[in-house]
Amino acid sequence: MGSYQAFLTGQGLRGAGVRFSHVFSSPSLRCLQTANAILKGMGEEKNISINVDLSLYEWMKWSPGGLPNFIDAAGMQEFGIRVDKGYRSSVKPDDLPHNERCSDYFKRCHKFISKIAKDTTGDILITCHAGSLDGLSRQIQGLSARGMPEFVGIVTKVPYCGSVVLEECLELGIWQIVEPPFPPF
Repeated sequence: MGSYQAFLTGQGLRGAGVRFSHVFSSPSLRCLQTANAILKGMGEEKNISINVDLSLYEWMKWSPGGLPNFIDAAGMQEFGIRVDKGYRSSVKPDDLPHNERCSDYFKRCHKFISKIAKDTTGDILITCHAGSLDGLSRQIQGLSARGMPEFVGIVTKVPYCGSVVLEECLELGIWQIVEPPFPPF
């Protein structure tokens, strides 16, 4: 179901004339499959490689056994997922503590999105986990990080293939949430 929703999202993006200059994904297979299905829906799966970045992995509190063993680039290609083999994640596995606090998760997300906003141009697709929608978008809008109880309450309400679309507001020096260019499910 998730792959089909992502494919339809990609078709909606294609219909709206959206073209991505960069695609980033968590190393979790489900996130990579979502990115791949969106690109297929757009007809771009052969033209755009996915940059796999560990910064986009979910809050470590929800990974009590530590990081899982992720599929390497060769294995992803067996799944039909085209990844950029030359891209280097902005964090290493040792950078993610097993006891990561919620505030540290928000810092990790903000550091990643700030770097991407500075280093790239054009429209960017990021596929990651439910908590990342808030983690990546909150502080870049000029808002403070949420506390753990509020964050957990919001994350549990995020639907599969949920999305947030941000647009840079140069005169304010922040990013703002805007309506997605595709219809909701």
